[in-house]
Amino acid sequence: MGRLVGFFGFDPSVSEERACFAPAVALSLALAALPFLLHVEVDTDRAVPLAFLPAVWLGWKITKPARQIDAWLLLWIAVAMLVSTALAAHAARALVMIAAVGWTLAGAFVARNLAACAPAVRLVLAGIAVGAVAGGVMVRFGAGAEQMYFPTYWSARLFGAHQFAGCVATLGILVIAPPNQRSLRILTVLAAIVIWTGFAWSGSRAPAVGLAVALALWLWRGSTPERRRLMLWVPGLSIVALALSYPLGIPYPQLGWWDAFERTARAASIEVASSERSRFWAVVWQEIARSPWIGHGADSYLYIHPAQNGNQPHNVVLQWLLEYGLLGAVPLMILVGRGISGLRTQAVTPSDTRRPYRIWASASLAGGLVYALFDGVFYHMIVFMPVAVIAGVALGQNPQPGQAGVANRVRALGRSALLACLAILLLHNCLHVMQLKARNVGPDSAPARILRAFPSTTHALRNWIDAWRQTQPEVAMEWIKWAQDASIHQGAFHVYAAQIYIWKKDFKAAEAEMLRCLEKVHHLERADVLDALANVRKRAAGQESHRAPPAAEPVPTLAPTLDAR
Repeated sequence: MGRLVGFFGFDPSVSEERACFAPAVALSLALAALPFLLHVEVDTDRAVPLAFLPAVWLGWKITKPARQIDAWLLLWIAVAMLVSTALAAHAARALVMIAAVGWTLAGAFVARNLAACAPAVRLVLAGIAVGAVAGGVMVRFGAGAEQMYFPTYWSARLFGAHQFAGCVATLGILVIAPPNQRSLRILTVLAAIVIWTGFAWSGSRAPAVGLAVALALWLWRGSTPERRRLMLWVPGLSIVALALSYPLGIPYPQLGWWDAFERTARAASIEVASSERSRFWAVVWQEIARSPWIGHGADSYLYIHPAQNGNQPHNVVLQWLLEYGLLGAVPLMILVGRGISGLRTQAVTPSDTRRPYRIWASASLAGGLVYALFDGVFYHMIVFMPVAVIAGVALGQNPQPGQAGVANRVRALGRSALLACLAILLLHNCLHVMQLKARNVGPDSAPARILRAFPSTTHALRNWIDAWRQTQPEVAMEWIKWAQDASIHQGAFHVYAAQIYIWKKDFKAAEAEMLRCLEKVHHLERADVLDALANVRKRAAGQESHRAPPAAEPVPTLAPTLDAR
């Protein structure tokens, strides 16, 4: 065991470094496994954070002193989230999301407590890098393309976001503490080339802005040796990445740095240049104004009607204000600001050799924040988990005198809260999987009753309803009506009801359903809905004039985003 600990750069003779080894390995493995976990048939954004469980379990006894202000901020954030959830229109969905956030923050605190151990930080960065390499390779070979809209990640923007985390991680290793062994150094350089190539291939503009900000801040506040290495590695990796990414081609929409350049150059308005983000921001501001203090609960953006194309705020500050109001957004921004505050100190002084990642972590967190202002993807755990770990390192790299009292009480409450969050996530994902797999669930069964009491997911509810419709059509229609309010895909359930009414030749009822659907879908889907509505109205008019209705035809299929994940 001692030789293994020493192989990763830990000093076996130092008890603190020995204690950090196991949780660092667990944290690294969780981050490395992220792209593989996206293929598991669960609600990944609300299940993947449980990958931090081994690291939290192994690292629970490793605690570092913290100022009272950090403990109070965490308590403030927790209370704000619970208040917004309790008063949310869709409380079950919000509760599941804050449970996932809770486990993500737990992983971040493990990283914070390991931050004083440089080998542990280096190992965690290696995990981020390995995960990014694996994700890039899986996208290149189309892993999961038959099940997703984009291989592995569901969209190119999430792919670019994960590669962003890999870019800053590989730079942290190469610039601050390059491996001493020649073979490991070569592997690190090859990993950096793969990640930076994937980053360029993703064609993601928002993470490119974030990376530029992170590098600029690091150059500004870093030490002279760090600046020299940055000036060597960044241009070199950029040139190689731009050259290698071009021959990969564009097998999927909007891939490639050249496509990003063309989209930006062709933009004739701010809305087009921002990929409709300015449209989202205006709508979200209106929603925030309806409940500015406590927000609407986590994931509330999914219930904005009419829906937005993409259906997300695409701005992390607007997301926090929408979900938790000023009561929750303010402490969250203060906590992030405390992580970035490490930039105030010039790195690295001879007396500060144990914290060489301070400027890197603060600069990377600042870059992630800037990136999230243009594409607030922190509701996707493939991005939030690496960035949260970086934030934990940033907070842990900034040494502060510790105080007891509230910090200990918050830590004790945290254990109970994590257990509750674990139970909530397990319940939610059991319901999710049962809807995918269990077609023989009865409407009066325990799972169905639990879902009505805790409607956290309706992702594959149609599997159940399709089975019930054959023998209990009235019950099936009642569930469809319920899902029209409970589901995040409400428009799809209006279409489902309209189809059933058409089969029954009740065209007036089908017309009413399509009109309600029209109020909820986004502008790109309106043409499909209007075509279907015109068809139904024609049949309804014939029904009213007592003409024999024509043979039922299926309603034109709506845009796939109605059933998007």
